[in-house]
Amino acid sequence: VFDGDTCVGVVGLKLVGEHPEVVVATLPGQRQKRYATAAVTEMVRYAFEVVGVQAVYAACLMERPSNKVAAKTGFTCVAEQGRERFY
Repeated sequence: VFDGDTCVGVVGLKLVGEHPEVVVATLPGQRQKRYATAAVTEMVRYAFEVVGVQAVYAACLMERPSNKVAAKTGFTCVAEQGRERFY
């Protein structure tokens, strides 16, 4: 994930098994600037429109801001186990 020439984080789509999963991380100092939200939104669009998946999943530790990113990008929590939420 870049803002101009500056790398602000990473986003990816894990295509292992039958549950494609979006993953994202922003670098310290680049958080709470909506980079993760924009990156996840684009990766989900790519997953559906280009890759052709039927569903996209995500997993987040409960105490992490990534839960807000998941909610903002349309994911619904479907399960909780230990310290993780699954979308």
